[in-house]
Amino acid sequence: MRRRLAALIRKEFVQIRRDRRTLAMMIMIPVLWLIVFGYAATFDVREIPTGIATAAEGSSAPPEMQGRLESLLAASEYFAPVDGEFTGREDLVEALRDGRIAVGIVPPGEQAKGEVLADGSDLFTAQTAMRRLQELSRALGGAAQAPAELPFETTILFNPELRSANFMIPGLVGAVMVFIATMMTAVGVVRERERGTMEQLLVTPLRPVELMLGKIIPYMLIAFVDLVIVVVLGVYIFDVPFAGNPALLLLLSVVFLFTSLGIGLLVSTVSQTQQQAMQLAVFTLLPQILLSGFIFPLDAIPWAVRWVSYLAPLTYFLPIARGIFLKDQGLNELWVYVAVLSFYAVVVVSIAALRFRRRLV
Repeated sequence: MRRRLAALIRKEFVQIRRDRRTLAMMIMIPVLWLIVFGYAATFDVREIPTGIATAAEGSSAPPEMQGRLESLLAASEYFAPVDGEFTGREDLVEALRDGRIAVGIVPPGEQAKGEVLADGSDLFTAQTAMRRLQELSRALGGAAQAPAELPFETTILFNPELRSANFMIPGLVGAVMVFIATMMTAVGVVRERERGTMEQLLVTPLRPVELMLGKIIPYMLIAFVDLVIVVVLGVYIFDVPFAGNPALLLLLSVVFLFTSLGIGLLVSTVSQTQQQAMQLAVFTLLPQILLSGFIFPLDAIPWAVRWVSYLAPLTYFLPIARGIFLKDQGLNELWVYVAVLSFYAVVVVSIAALRFRRRLV
């Protein structure tokens, strides 16, 4: 019995060693989880872009108060004052809407409280800012006084109640699409090869580009249906506000979908079986879900790991979805993310199409 069992165990190890992709997944996924949850997973954001107005509405701030506030913010690891002059509250609101800052501060005047403006669409950043500004208020008031409440009026913009649903559901739009497009495309194409139906399609008059489009368009349509379902349920069931243009969200989703479909197609060209395709697809999905800002704030991830975030297409779609949902942002504010996604889509789809064509030939 021992010999038979030892022979079977030895045979299994030989198979695992020959299947290098599966072996790599078995080793790399635990390492990835360890890095993410042990090193990068944190909700406490640092270096929050902060704008300071030059005057409170109705009265000017005492110079010593303004200087003390600026020095305290500069010394704090949680705030990063942004260069540039903000002449009042409206300038801060516009900067918050554009995403140039995440927190705006109107200093207290001689006869008036100051005001703190926070971008509620960035949930964890706003929460961290409120906590840390409470500490700064004690420093502003002096240790002896130790004021119990913030010497500022607090205004949360774009998500006044700091509801997690308003933050998560726009991100879920991208997460659902990337999952459907990448996973289903990768597995679907490999399934055709395993069943032998791909060879049958090759003897038809279909050209390789037509065959490729015929494979990915159905998954694109399914992903669009999922997009509509998530948006409708989010708005009407979870009461998530939709401030922007639905047509713009659909249009920009096409760019993101092409990128995700390209990744799925690329995975299918390097996979021999459906199991391998699923494993590789999961390996591309995990960094996007965990490191893109969907769950953990992107600004809270250390730079040693954050560079991986900028390789993930979802990192660039999340600001688009949240900006359209909550801020009514247009192309003027989102063009940088759109440009990066467009470049990504062209590169990934081109490489995937070239490999797909070679694989058919």
